[in-house]
This record gives sequence, structure tokens and C-alpha cells, in this order.
Amino acid sequence: MSKHLKIIIAGIFFVVVAVATAYLVWQMTTPKKFQLDISNETTWPVNQVTVFGMGAYHAQSAYNIEPGQFASIIVNLKPEGDLRFSVEQGFTSVDYAIAQDVETFEQLKQWLTIEPGNRFIVKDVD
Repeated sequence: MSKHLKIIIAGIFFVVVAVATAYLVWQMTTPKKFQLDISNETTWPVNQVTVFGMGAYHAQSAYNIEPGQFASIIVNLKPEGDLRFSVEQGFTSVDYAIAQDVETFEQLKQWLTIEPGNRFIVKDVD
């Protein structure tokens, strides 16, 4: 094998390793995102739905979800910590734990249906 060919192969190997390393670093530093889709199936507006907790970089909210309307909330997740949501509708306020620790949390998209009679149904979305 000629010296010139060895240099080309070494250069290609170096570029592949550098790109793979950069991709892995980017994947490790990009926060996971959690999405909560909300459906108001009641006859009363929902004042506010908030996703929050030590596992979220910033709490995010959806406001004034009218009957029959949908909304979505997306939060960036920290490497660890709990994740919760709260619902405020009229004089009712509900707080729900989504995950005790987002480090082991795998379901990054869920659907919340708010039904009459203060029923709150949470389903995983594939």
C-alpha cells in the first residue's frame, strides 16, 4: 500500500470519527421534549393546564381551552427530576404526577382528555 493511500485512508477515518463524536455530543446535550395534547370534552372552558416540575427546564401552560377545543404543551426535559401537570377549570384544580424521574421516563407524548364530572383521562400516545 502506498504512502499516499495510507494518508487518504487515515484522513477518511479521522473525519468519520470526528463526525460520529460530534453527533454523539450533540445528542447528549440536546434535551428530550415532552408533549401533552389536551382535549376539553366538557361544556365549561378550562382556565389553564400547566406542565411543570424539577424535570422541566421551564413550566409551560395552555390557557382558556374552550369546550371542544384542543391544545398542546411541549416542555424541554432536564436529565433528571419529576414531571407533573395541573388543570384548573372553574373551581376545580387537579395536580397529577406524570413521572417520578424523567431520567427513566420513556413515554414522551401523552393525551389528556378532560371529561364532564371532573374526569381526567391520561393516555400514552405512540
